[in-house]
Amino acid sequence: DLEGAIARSAGAHDKDVLAATLTTALARGALFVCDYRPVLGGVARERYVRAGQHFTVPLVYFAVEAASGHARLMPVAIQLDAPGDGYVFTPADDENSWLLAKLWAASADAQSWFSGTHIFRTHSVGAIFGIAALHLIQKGRLSAGHPMVTLMVPH
Repeated sequence: DLEGAIARSAGAHDKDVLAATLTTALARGALFVCDYRPVLGGVARERYVRAGQHFTVPLVYFAVEAASGHARLMPVAIQLDAPGDGYVFTPADDENSWLLAKLWAASADAQSWFSGTHIFRTHSVGAIFGIAALHLIQKGRLSAGHPMVTLMVPH
């Protein structure tokens, strides 16, 4: 419900133009939405951010645009405070506002990658193998030449 989401927002440069742009992109199958609420929403909701620091949970709308024969995925709208239905920034806003909205969205993307991808795939999965190997080492079920034993010796 694009029109409903825009109507619930705290505003946009021109809500009618924004609704038309998003609806047109959706109709031609060229609208993509990056919603950070499932990954980062709990951080904002539970207020895990230290006092004096700022955190955003954006909703970013992208549209495929054909420029000089090449299709490119371009951001067309960014709602920084998606859980609170904040203002929707567009390229029609002043240059610095649009740039800052893109920077905030990029920061959220990095937070999402770091917390979801890096920490889980690197540290959590690695910890599972480390704990299992330690258990097998303590039970004497891994030979002294096993690579996991070599890795665990310093620990």
